[in-house]
Amino acid sequence: MTYPTWYHHPHYKEYTKEIQSNHEKITNIKGKIKTLLREMSGLEHTRGLVVRKAWDFEAPPASHIKILEKYTGDCDECWFYTYSSSADQIEELQVNKAIQIAGHQVDINVIKEKNKILNSQQDELRDSIIEKEKKEKEKANSK
Repeated sequence: MTYPTWYHHPHYKEYTKEIQSNHEKITNIKGKIKTLLREMSGLEHTRGLVVRKAWDFEAPPASHIKILEKYTGDCDECWFYTYSSSADQIEELQVNKAIQIAGHQVDINVIKEKNKILNSQQDELRDSIIEKEKKEKEKANSK
C-alpha cells in the first residue's frame, strides 16, 4: 500500500507516536480502574456479610447473651457495635476506591483532551504539507 508523502513526514510521525503513547496510557489507566472496581465489588460482598452478621446480635434470646458473655467477654450490643463499625470501615474503603477511580477518570479525560489537540495540530500539519506540495506541483507545471 502506498501512503501519501505527508504520512511519512517526520513531524507528522511524531504526532502519531505521541497520540499512540497516550492511547496506551489510557488503556493502562482503564486497567487500574477495572481492578479498583473488582476490589469494590469484593468489599461490597464483604460488607453485606458483615451487616448480616451484625443483625444476628439484634435482640438475641437472653440465654444466648449469657453464653456470649461467658465465652467472649462481650455482650450482644458490643458484638453488634463491632460488626457495625466494621461495615462502616469497609464502606470507607469503598469510598476511597471510588475517589481513586474518579481521579483516574480525570487523568483519562485530560489525556483525551491532549489527543484532541494533537490530532487537530496533526491535521493542520497534514493540510499545510498537502498545500505546499500542491503549490510546488503547480509551480513545476507552470514552467
